[in-house]
This record gives sequence, structure tokens and C-alpha cells, in this order.
Amino acid sequence: MNIISRLKSFLPFIKATIVAVILLGLANIGLDIPRSTVEEVVDGQFTTAAESNENKEESFEADAEGNRVVFIVDGDTLVVETPAGEEKIRLIGIDTPETANSPQGEECYGAEASAFARGLLTGKKVVLSLDETQGERDRYERLLAYVEMDDGRDIGEVLIREGYAFEYTYNKPYKNQVLYQAAEAAAKKSEAGLWKECSGI
Repeated sequence: MNIISRLKSFLPFIKATIVAVILLGLANIGLDIPRSTVEEVVDGQFTTAAESNENKEESFEADAEGNRVVFIVDGDTLVVETPAGEEKIRLIGIDTPETANSPQGEECYGAEASAFARGLLTGKKVVLSLDETQGERDRYERLLAYVEMDDGRDIGEVLIREGYAFEYTYNKPYKNQVLYQAAEAAAKKSEAGLWKECSGI
């Protein structure tokens, strides 16, 4: 979240504080303003801000009826139409090889990973889940989330287990880390996908 967005999220609190200070000041110079009025103003603003944040999170974590995959950027990045609008999603905990469109150039199994994700997800309903152990967005402003298909499968785990992705811990442990590490160990053992086709990994 950039600095402008952060400042906007504090705007209701700032407004409430200003109103409370003015009302208290008027009360102190003799105007008959009940203290409860000030408290109601502040409490009302805090409630509104909290409800706003709660509604935002609910829209990202809506059931599968509310989110549909509209585009696959590559194996670990996709565009989802949510109730709040289109969101570019970066899957938490995985990394797929780069494709030809990447500035780094194409890597072994990048095209296959993208094709697999495209076939599995395009047009499908999904559930998005945030992870409080991670940031909400990465430096490219992509929403960081887990994506679960409407049949209950976690797409990150599927990509790793089928040999299309690596387990990837960016900075600190995440909720699904143990699950994803187990999926990678299974993929290595069975030489699935990139573990068989790509040398030097």
C-alpha cells in the first residue's frame, strides 16, 4: 500500500479528532454540548473506518461466486475479477520459472507452468485468502493471496506438487509454508515436471 493510500485510511480518524477537539473547545467556553456527543462522533468515525476495512477484506475473501480468473500473467501471477474490481494477484509461497515476456528472459519450464495455470484457472471461480503474516501487496502493488479453486484445491500447492513451481519464502514464514514445502519434497522425489526436465536446479 502506498503512502497516499495509507493517509487516506487515516482520514476518518483525523476528521473525527478535529470534530472532537472543536466540540470540546466549544464546551469549555460555556456552550452546552454534552460530552456524549463528542464520544458518539469519535466512536462513529472509528466504527465506520473499521467497517470499511472489514468490508474490503471480505471482498477479497469472498466465496467462489464472487471471484473469477480473467487472465494468467504467468504461473504465479493472475488477474481476478473481484467484487471490488480487477486485482492482479501474486500467489503467496510459490515461484514459477519466468516466461518469454519477463525482463529476465524465459527460463526452463516457464511456458509449461503458464500453460498449466491457464488451462486450470482461466474463467474459473476462485476463493482468495490474505495472510496476516505477509504484507497485503508487493512492491508492484499486486495483491498477495492464496487462491483456492471451487473444488477446494489450493492452486499454490497444486503447482508445486505437479512440478510447475518452487516453494518460495520471500522474507518470513507464511501460513502455508509447511504444506508447500511438503509438496515440493514430493515433487522432487517423483521428479515431477521441472524437477525432471530442467537441469541444475
